[in-house]
Amino acid sequence: MALARAAVGGGRRVWATPDILPAQTWLSREIEAAALTSALPRLLSSAQDWLLWRQCAAEFTAHLELVARGALAEGLRRADELAGEYLIPARELANSGGTEGRLLYDVRRAVHARYAAQGVTTARAIAGELACIGSERPVEFAGYRRLPPFLEAISQARQARGYATSTRAPATPERRAQRILAADRGEELERIAHWCRMRLDVDPNARALVVLPGPAALRERLATLLRQSLDPQDWLQQGQARGAAGSRVAIEGGDPLARAPMVAHALSALSVLTSETAFEAFSAWLCAPYWQRPDAAARARLDLRLRASAPLQFDPATLLALLAAEPPARHGASSTAAAELGARLGAAATQLEARAGSPREWAVRIRGALDALHWPGDAVRGSDEEQTLQRFNELLNEFGELAVAAPVLSRDRALQTFNELAMRTAFRPASG
Repeated sequence: MALARAAVGGGRRVWATPDILPAQTWLSREIEAAALTSALPRLLSSAQDWLLWRQCAAEFTAHLELVARGALAEGLRRADELAGEYLIPARELANSGGTEGRLLYDVRRAVHARYAAQGVTTARAIAGELACIGSERPVEFAGYRRLPPFLEAISQARQARGYATSTRAPATPERRAQRILAADRGEELERIAHWCRMRLDVDPNARALVVLPGPAALRERLATLLRQSLDPQDWLQQGQARGAAGSRVAIEGGDPLARAPMVAHALSALSVLTSETAFEAFSAWLCAPYWQRPDAAARARLDLRLRASAPLQFDPATLLALLAAEPPARHGASSTAAAELGARLGAAATQLEARAGSPREWAVRIRGALDALHWPGDAVRGSDEEQTLQRFNELLNEFGELAVAAPVLSRDRALQTFNELAMRTAFRPASG
């Protein structure tokens, strides 16, 4: 947007728009392009590489009682990327004197052994073997005070070949930083919103970036305060229904896809179909809006009926028995909803009856189970929900391509892996 304003202000009608990409995304794109004309090993997707790290980390920590092996694997994978950025030899990791360094070395060695055995690699792993990365199109590395050695080597190789390559260091602040101690978190968020408002009052075309560590709920709260501060009249008229598409405030990066309400409903459906479920979780799933039939009123009445007879926790067979036991004569609408829901659940459960299969087969079965439930319903979807649905379908395709790391998965392992993949996939719908 800033580039477009400058171009229009300079009287230009046509200009080249740069691709603004994270370094890893740029590397992957250029190496994938090089693979089309060179005999390079097959490149793994991010999901495939993650699962290899997940499996190897599980092998080396099987004797430990860990709560989140998936998070450990992701941490090890990221640590390996950082070691690569600063050209730290793998042997130094093993000799670092700590158990963490030794674990990283062992898991990394096992992952690379899997790469070699299957004839695959990643963009970052192969980047150091290429003489030059990228085409003649100019490249500018921005946001680094000093390039990591890995990117510095790439930059020098490009310059040696005559390709325009530069580095833009962060601008030096014109004013000294000022520390403000707020009484509590609420006051801190209000002060941030007030500061942004003052900056935009001075320059309406300015862009402010706020870095707010902590849980996602804090960022959502700050975004709400900013919308209220920047355009209070519109907020009063339309409230939260305005959404991100028409707002002057956006949250970068995104949240785990698994937390998007539509996706969370799909994942809850898979859990209800295959494992024990607490009644409160089932109730929230039943009363969510992502249904075609039964309609909302019938599902609400059924929820009230089941509260009187259902146990606090039940498995799929017990749930189907409860729905089949609803007396048709006395309870009319709720019994009709129970029969309809039972039929849909039965058809969906049939899709997931297999004990094992390839990731592609499980992707097809998951899709079939959700289709049997008519997920995500027939309500009119806005842009955000359409984008979320598209990303979920892409995630199913990515999951189906995991055979390189796991040729066969049991049902429980397949659903667990799919849930972890949805949790590690950051997503936020595109907006203006």
